[in-house]
Amino acid sequence: MARTSDNLFFEVTRQEEGRRLDAALTALLPDMGLRGRRRLCEQGLALVNGKPAQPAYKVRSGQRIEIASKTEKATSSQMRTDLKTAPCGQINEEIHGRQNDDAAYDDARLLQRSAHLALLYKPSGMHTAHLAGISNCSLEKRLKELIPDVPQINLLNRLDQFTSGIVAAALDDEGTEFYHTVQSNGYLEKRYLAILEGRLRRPVLACGRILQDNRRRVRVLQESDQDFHRHTFFFPIAELDAVRCAALLSRAGCRESEVTCPRDGATLAGCVICRGARHQIRAHAAALGHPLLGDAKYGAKSLTETFFLHHARLLLDGMDMCVLPLWLKYMEGGGSNVCENAVRWLDRPPSRPFSK
Repeated sequence: MARTSDNLFFEVTRQEEGRRLDAALTALLPDMGLRGRRRLCEQGLALVNGKPAQPAYKVRSGQRIEIASKTEKATSSQMRTDLKTAPCGQINEEIHGRQNDDAAYDDARLLQRSAHLALLYKPSGMHTAHLAGISNCSLEKRLKELIPDVPQINLLNRLDQFTSGIVAAALDDEGTEFYHTVQSNGYLEKRYLAILEGRLRRPVLACGRILQDNRRRVRVLQESDQDFHRHTFFFPIAELDAVRCAALLSRAGCRESEVTCPRDGATLAGCVICRGARHQIRAHAAALGHPLLGDAKYGAKSLTETFFLHHARLLLDGMDMCVLPLWLKYMEGGGSNVCENAVRWLDRPPSRPFSK
């Protein structure tokens, strides 16, 4: 261990490779308990090669682990207060720097927090809320680990089991009231990335009223929903050929016999909603004739339950968080700029299409 200016740092040895970051920090902070070391990570003050990392991050040989200086601490504190994040372009660079660290990137983690709200990341395959009789881990069951200093946390939105991305949580009643007030006034915008079957040629608004009379799937009626907070905007970002679709399904664990790709390929699309209903994007996409790739429940050609939908950016009055899906990098290569196009779409300024 060595000291340079105000920073403590050390280099991970081969013997320490694979340890969790909050455990590895014992070398720097032998007198600090586990909860304190986790909090340093969650506050962005524990740096791996100069970048903040979460408590569960597995360190690798040769990495430089350090504690931020007092100046960096003040900057991080201000970020927590404002709930601001790096530009999407920087996040784009980050995901491509994690080629050998997919498991750590795609695990539940705390993204940002303020005095009243927290933003969390939920990976695909994990339930948002704990379901009775289901032993699989849920984000709800991980809350005490991710935010140990708050006894009662209220999840403010839900993502389907196979939808990844941002979940908002209130740390107190004030946070809950603020979120719902802003949402009801239309000053909340949720941006998703989705892979749709077929070619979506132009932006389209899906406004059919959703009827939730079935526990497995919802129906979209021909009549328009008068509550425009329940509408879904779809924006084509990039076209994917059948070969790339097959590669995505293969990476998702589909057997070759299950992979039946649409002849005209698929479309990486941006989706914007405000309030959202259960299966809203999935049902609206299917009603347009472009179900999510792999979403057999809503008419996709593949037989698997796996699909590609990710809550990538949350714009809320005073808040702005962006995080890319892990599967986006699988579409790169061969001169493709799919990831760049996705980042450019996500990085657009708030449109506030739902404000009154």
